[in-house]
This record gives sequence, C-alpha cells and structure tokens, in this order.
Amino acid sequence: MANMYSILNIAQNALFTQQTALQVTGHNIANVNTPGFSRQRATLQTTIPDTSSVGPLGSGVQAYNVERVMDQFIDKQIYQQTSQHSLFDSKSTSFTQLDTIFNEQSGQGLNQAMTDFWNSWQDLTNNPGGTSERTVLQTKSSALATAFQTTYLSLEQQRVDSENRIKQTASEVNSIGKQLADLNLKIVQTESGGHDANDLRDQQTDLLNQLAEKIDFTAFEDKDKQLTVLVSGDAPLVSKSTTWQLKTQADPNNNNFSKLFITDNSGTQFDITKKVTGGALKGYLDSRDVDVPQAMDMLDQSAASMINEVNRLHVDGYGLDGSTNNKFFNTITPMASPEQKNQGGAMIANAAVQDVRKVTNDDFQVQFVTADKFDIYDTTKSEYRYDIGAQNDGLVFNEGSAAIKITLDHGTYNGQDLAKEIETQLNNNSPNKQTYQVSYDAATRHFTLSSDKQNQQNLVLGMGNDASTAGSILGFENSSDVTVAPGSSADSPKIAGHYDYSSGDPINFDGISVVVKNDTNPPLGGDVFDVSGTKEAAKYMALDDSIAADANKIAAASPDPSQLPPDLTTLQGDGNNASKRSQLQDKYLMAQGTQTIAAFYNGLVSKVGAMVQQNTSQASQTNFVLTQLQQQRESVSGVNLDEEMTNLMKFQQAYNASAKMITTVGAMLDTLLKM
Repeated sequence: MANMYSILNIAQNALFTQQTALQVTGHNIANVNTPGFSRQRATLQTTIPDTSSVGPLGSGVQAYNVERVMDQFIDKQIYQQTSQHSLFDSKSTSFTQLDTIFNEQSGQGLNQAMTDFWNSWQDLTNNPGGTSERTVLQTKSSALATAFQTTYLSLEQQRVDSENRIKQTASEVNSIGKQLADLNLKIVQTESGGHDANDLRDQQTDLLNQLAEKIDFTAFEDKDKQLTVLVSGDAPLVSKSTTWQLKTQADPNNNNFSKLFITDNSGTQFDITKKVTGGALKGYLDSRDVDVPQAMDMLDQSAASMINEVNRLHVDGYGLDGSTNNKFFNTITPMASPEQKNQGGAMIANAAVQDVRKVTNDDFQVQFVTADKFDIYDTTKSEYRYDIGAQNDGLVFNEGSAAIKITLDHGTYNGQDLAKEIETQLNNNSPNKQTYQVSYDAATRHFTLSSDKQNQQNLVLGMGNDASTAGSILGFENSSDVTVAPGSSADSPKIAGHYDYSSGDPINFDGISVVVKNDTNPPLGGDVFDVSGTKEAAKYMALDDSIAADANKIAAASPDPSQLPPDLTTLQGDGNNASKRSQLQDKYLMAQGTQTIAAFYNGLVSKVGAMVQQNTSQASQTNFVLTQLQQQRESVSGVNLDEEMTNLMKFQQAYNASAKMITTVGAMLDTLLKM
C-alpha cells in the first residue's frame, strides 16, 4: 500500500508542478505586449528520492522557483545608452529652437536688418540733406534695434523654458526615487521567503530606464539585495526604503536660475549642477547655462560693437541743425557686480560710460591686492591695463645734464603699448640721440629700462621729481632714482599697476567709470569686481532719444576743423561722417580685429546650424545603438509566442499524463481491494 501511495503522491505533485509551469507560461503569454516585462521560467527539480530495498527510488518533481530571465549587463548598457540618447535628443531640440530664433531664410532676420541699416547710411552719404533719407535711416535703425531686442528676448525666454524643464525633471527624478524606495521595501518583503519578486523587479528595471532618461546614475544592490542609487557621481537618491530629494534653489551667481543639490542624512550638501553628465537634465542645463548664454554673449558683442563704433563717429559729426556731440544709439550701461567669493565689505555704487570715444567691447575685473590697492584686468584679452590720467601722466629722465620729460596721452594702455609709447618718446626726445628700449613682461608684470651699449650718457629716472608720477604705475614707486648705464638695464622693483583705492572715488578705464564704495567694511585682498561693457547690449539697444525725436540731429557732416563752428548751409551737402558710418560694415571690428560685425554674427548663425546637425546626428547614432541593445534584451528577456505555445502543449501533455497516472493508480487500488 505504501508504494501505491508513493506513486499517487508522485502523480499529485506532478499535477501541481505542471499546473505551476502552465500558469507561468500563461503569465508570459498574457504579458507579451507589456513594456519592460521579462519572461519568467518555472525551475523544476526532482524531489528527494525514497529509500527502498532496491535502492533510492525517485519521488517525483517539484517547482523549485520561478526565475526572471534577464541579462543584467545588457540592462546596465541600456541605462547608459538611454542617458546619452536623452542628452543628445534634448540638446538637438534646444539647438533647433535656437536655429528658429536665428532664422535668416525668411529675409526678415538680423542680417537683413543690418544690411538695411548700412545701406541707409550710404543713401544718406549720397544725399546728406535729404529728409526722406534721414527718415528712412531713423526707421531702419529702430528696426535694427528692435531685431536685436526681439532676438535677445527670445533667447532669454529659451533660458526660462530650460529652467522650467529643469525643475520639472527634478520633480520627476524625485517621483522615480520615491517609487524605487517603495519597491525596495516590497521586494525585500516578497523575497524574505527565498523566492524572487520577478514582477516587482521588472517594475524596478522600468523605473531605472525612466530615471536614465532624466539623469545619469549608478545603481547597485547591497548585501540584502536592496537597490542603492547614486546620481551624478556620489549624490544619494535611494538607499533601501529611504529616498533623498533632488532640490532646486535660486543661485545668485547665475541670474537666480536654479542650482541642483541633494542633502544627505549627515547634512552634507551635494551640489550636482555642474556634475550632471547625462540624461535630458544635462541637455537642459547645457541649454540654460552654456549654449544659450554663449549665443546671447555673441549677440551682445555684435550689438555693442555696432553701438560703440557708430557712437564713436557720430559724436564728432554735425547734424543739419549744427549740433554735435550727439550719440546715435543709447550708450550701454556697464554691468558691474562683486563676485560671490568676496570676503570684504565693499560694493558697487555706480557704473557708467564716461567717454563713448574710448569704450571697447572688452570685459574687465577690478582686482583688489590689498584693502587699499587694486589692479585693472582685461579678461577678454587676458592682460592688465594701466590707466594714465592727469594724476600719473609724467616721467622725467636725465640724460647726463639734459632732461627728457615724457607726458603720456591720457587713456588706458596694456603693458606692451605703454612700454612702446615710453620707448618712442625717450628715443624721439633724447638730446644726445641715444637709443633705449623699454619692455614689459606680461607674466611677471615688470617693466625694464635698457640702454644701448653705444650710448655715452647714463639715463636716470628721477623718482624725486614731481613730474615722475607715472613711475608708480610702472612699479618704481617709493624707490630712489633709477640709473641705467650704457649697455645695462633696470627692472621695476615692484609689480606694475596697483592703483590706490579710496572709497567712493571713480575708477576709470576704457571709457568706463566704476565706483567701488565701502559698505560694511573695506574690500580685502583677493576681492574681485566684474565689469562688462557689452552684457545685455542687444536687450536694451535703442536710438538715442534726441535722434529718434529729430532726424536733423543725425550727424552726417564732418566739416573741416578750421571751419568750426560750421556754416549750416554747408552741412546740407556734407556726408563725410555718414560715409565713415557706412564703411564700418567692412571693418574688422570683431574677434580681436579679425572679422566684420556681419561675419561675426553669421559665424554665430552657422555655429547654431552646425550644432543642430551634430546633436541630431549624435541623437540618431545613440538611438541606433540603444535600439540594438533593446533588441538584444528582447532576445534574452522577451516573450516568444511560438516558444510559449510549445511550452503550453508540453506542460499540458505532462499534466494529462499525470492525471492518467492518478487514474491508473486508482484502478490498481480497486483491483487490490477486490482481492
């Protein structure tokens, strides 16, 4: 009887096992179209054999486990490729929007507005007294300013749109993180009995794919098989059932756009704004903080160059009403601000254009060496600047018994130009026709005075003389008289520059006046104040009010200086100043004197077009690779209906055979009982 019941038990277990396998197969078939579903497989194994007189006898089969068929290495590659594809896809979208803003195909873009502007000046050159020409110039100039403004505002809006996408994406990352933490808890509860939570792990994989679309991350399981997720390096997002929020906070150093950070349990703040390397979030950050600002900067440079160069000529010209010194465009208000890292208590009290004739397109820094000394640094040209005014324009040298007095033109020099000017005046004014060299080392910021070995007299820079006021700028301040014998040289003992700071006194350079003022405390050494003469030039470009109100004030004339003040009747036919304006379009005013304004702007348009193609191509390439990886995953984890139908029939036949075994054992028992 025991053997009969053993056979019956084998048949019963076989029924249950084949039923389990059928259920798994049915589950696979039902989820053939479910995104992210990994096919499952019932793991069958023999049960522990029975002991008998003839040796171990098999006791049947059991479903040991239901496993999830997957390849974790393919999944990790999919995460990485998804992150890269989302990055390039978002950048492609961003540059496509930029390309739309800079669309020159319609004939209504900035290029056409600039062409119309220059042509209007040429028309005025041909007929300086013409009312219609002046009116057209007013109209075309206003249209040009409006085109710059509209383009700039569109770029500003794109930055705002990117900012909104960044905030939305951060919220989506947090939502995914919360779901992953909840899944961690469910998975550990489900798997506590030793079985896999297959469907929950499919959900986990799907969420990680969604996360990869948003941001780059690293994921791994701890010893308890619970998922830990670190985003953008080492910032924690998920650990076990705990999640940390990716938060946004206004950054005063970035126009109050959001920075991204995560604060862990210890209070450590992970600022990941510049550490994000993948996902759509990286694309949005690049658009907001790199790509669009670069386009805005180039647009500002184009507008600033046009404003400054036109104004530089216009103020020296004359209108039909005899007026002069009129600006054509509104001057650009310099943007000056302290850097966030400053430790002192000084602030910017004012920044303004002092002389439109001297304004450049460069950006500057006022760098404090000590609380009472500062330097002027041109960040565009990467050079220090030396401002020469009435207070420091003189040098007195003695050549033997004769004196050489040098008076420098007022203005801002770089080191090489200042050295060249001093050298030229020394050689031109040498009473004994001696030869000197004055050099400047940009790396050390020291000036050197050298005397040719053929000279006969010593050269002495008399520091005690009141006229040697430029000596402090050259680095000879507080030293005794400097003697340079023939065939020798003398280096300045101190670094050149280091202007004296007095709270509230204007700091003048390149036509700009900046006032730094003590607020709570004076500045400290290392404090820096940034000054830009081009920032937001395109945004606020506009005709000067006097020109907009009266076309007769447009300065087309440039009369002979000996004929000033000019006769109003002669101004009617004088288009000399207007001609200089029309010629500006062909001058190399941009990119350190290598491009015209139009070429510089067209370079921007071309760059945007090239970046559209590049990122679209990269998005296409990464999508191709991603598709290949997804197909690989599908070949491993996807449901094959033909295979599942085969399994269905196989398990059904096994089920029927197990049932037949039970019927057979029942008949055998009946026979046995009837004996």
